[in-house]
Amino acid sequence: MKTALGEIPCDVLADVGGAAGPPTLDALCGRLTQEPYTLLHVICHGQVDPASKDTNLFWASGDSKKSLERVSGNVLIERLRRLGVTHGLPRFALLSTCESASPGAEGALGGLAQRLVRELGMPAVVAMTEKVSVATAQALSEGFYRRLGEHGEAARALSEATASLAGRFDSTVPALFSRLGGRPLFSDILDRELTCQEQEFGLSRLET
Repeated sequence: MKTALGEIPCDVLADVGGAAGPPTLDALCGRLTQEPYTLLHVICHGQVDPASKDTNLFWASGDSKKSLERVSGNVLIERLRRLGVTHGLPRFALLSTCESASPGAEGALGGLAQRLVRELGMPAVVAMTEKVSVATAQALSEGFYRRLGEHGEAARALSEATASLAGRFDSTVPALFSRLGGRPLFSDILDRELTCQEQEFGLSRLET
């Protein structure tokens, strides 16, 4: 993952040395309350429940047995919604998760990626409409973040990143959901007032 991000600084939640915490929903929510994050990248197994049409993500449970916990899209949305009210949310999410933007979920509440944009107001989300291979997800991430860093346009970055994946069977799986309306993800012109937390974070980094 750090390879894909290149020079973008990051905190990793994983069961590896040097990680900022375990790959659990509680750990993610905890990090989002500690400081502002611009990007959120989720890597896990995902599947749309045939009965409920909700998207299930499989994360670490956090117990000593290192088992998996099924986190439904409804639970994730509600946890992030509460955080967004008090601390704000990242401006962009990339879900390297199978079926995280599945059209099959539209019959109920909409795919997880669509809901992050529609219900939580995230400016842009890239997610997977079907199953995606690890190799394609990694290659996509590397190309996408490199291009996004160059010009800041999410739609253009996804188009450029997938252009090099044309020979793969799952090259058309990634999809972008956005309310940017053609505007770049990053801009010197704010579309809202800075939150108190964002101002405090900026002042704390001013000397550096």
